[in-house]
Amino acid sequence: MEYYLRIILSVIIIATAPLAGGVILGADLFISSRMKGIGKISLFQPFIDVNKLLKKQTLEEDKDKLPFIFGHFIFSLASLALLVFRQDILFIVMMNLLSWIFLLMYGFFSSKISERLASKRGLYMILSCFPVLFAFGGSVYILTGGYTVQNIINFQGNLLLRLPFIFIAVIMVIMIRSGKPPFDNSVSDSPINLKTTVGIIEGLYGKQLALVQVTGWINTAVMYFMIGLFYIKTPWIAVLLAALVFLLQCFMSNIFPKFKNQYIYRNVPVILFGLVMINVLWIALKEYL
Repeated sequence: MEYYLRIILSVIIIATAPLAGGVILGADLFISSRMKGIGKISLFQPFIDVNKLLKKQTLEEDKDKLPFIFGHFIFSLASLALLVFRQDILFIVMMNLLSWIFLLMYGFFSSKISERLASKRGLYMILSCFPVLFAFGGSVYILTGGYTVQNIINFQGNLLLRLPFIFIAVIMVIMIRSGKPPFDNSVSDSPINLKTTVGIIEGLYGKQLALVQVTGWINTAVMYFMIGLFYIKTPWIAVLLAALVFLLQCFMSNIFPKFKNQYIYRNVPVILFGLVMINVLWIALKEYL
C-alpha cells in the first residue's frame, strides 16, 4: 500500500511541478518589474501568455520545427520524472542536457542567422555547464557510495557543507540555463520579457512557443529541485534554501549589467571548472586519505 501511495504522490508532483515552475517565473517577473520600475506585472503572467499563445494559429511553414520542440519538451519532462522517482543523478543531468540540445538543434536548422548564432553560443555554454553537473553526480558518489537521489536522501552528512563550491557553480549554471543577466539571454528557452523573444526562440510562434514556455517551467522546477537536494534531509530548509537562491538570482539579474560575450565565453567556463575541481579534490582527499 505504501508503495502505491508513493507512486501516486510522485505522479502528482510531476503533474504540478511545471505549474510551480510557472509560478516561480511569474514571481521573478513580478519582482523584477518592481525593481526596474516598469509597471505592475501579474504573478500569473506566464500562464496568461501561454493561454494567449495556445489560441494563435501555428504557421504551416513552422510545422517542420515540431520534432525539435517536442524533443525539447520530452527530455525535459523525463529529467523531472527521473528526479521525482529518485533515480540516477547522471541520467537526470543527461536528460536535461539533451532537452537543451534539442532546442539548439532547432536553432541550427533555422533559416534565421540570429537563431543559428544563438545556437552556437548555446552549444558553448552547454560545454561550460556539462562539467559542473557531472561533477555534482561524481561528488554524490564519493560521499554516498551511489549516484541516485535516494542516496542523497539517505546520506547522513550535510551535502551543502561538503559541496559549497559546487553549490555556487550550480547556481551559476541555473542562471546561465535561464538566460539571466549577467549571462547571455539569447541561449535560453525563456523570453527576455513579456513582449519579445530573443535568440534561439525568436522565430517561434503560437502553440510551438507555448510548448517551449511550458518546457521552461519544467526546467525551472528541475533546477530548483536540484538546489533543494543540497539540504533534502530537512524539507523545509530545502524549500527555504531554494527560495533564498531565487531571491539572490532576482537581485543579481536586476542589479548587475550583462557581461560582454567575450568575458562569458572566455572566463566563465574556467571559473565553473575551477570551482568544481577544487570541491571534488577537497572531498576526494578528505574521504580517501
